[in-house]
Amino acid sequence: MTGLRTDIRGLERERYEAMQRGDVTALDRLLSEHLRYTHSHGGCDTKQDYLGALTREEVSYETLSHTTDHHDAVAGAVILTGTMAATVRRADVIRQVRSVTSSVWVKEDDGRWRLRIFHATNLAQ
Repeated sequence: MTGLRTDIRGLERERYEAMQRGDVTALDRLLSEHLRYTHSHGGCDTKQDYLGALTREEVSYETLSHTTDHHDAVAGAVILTGTMAATVRRADVIRQVRSVTSSVWVKEDDGRWRLRIFHATNLAQ
């Protein structure tokens, strides 16, 4: 299980790096078609919504860092919890984000691991 957890942490790191670069091609490969992405502001996106916003440059990550504090592997899924800090630009408004995050990676029918659920909750300031 240690190898799997290391692999998933690597995919998670790759995802955050792609987010900061605005690399929609890399994110398309990493995100499930069934993605539910819940932002710290409460909005929820599908994969198409999220990638569309990045493609149209409606949202960008000027700075982005994360930690993975806990991971748990269960039948065909790995659940990660941690923190995220970011400077996010959305519609020409810059926002500082500090969140606790949960990510669920699932092994899909083609044998590849993809992010299925992401949820961010604002940390108290």
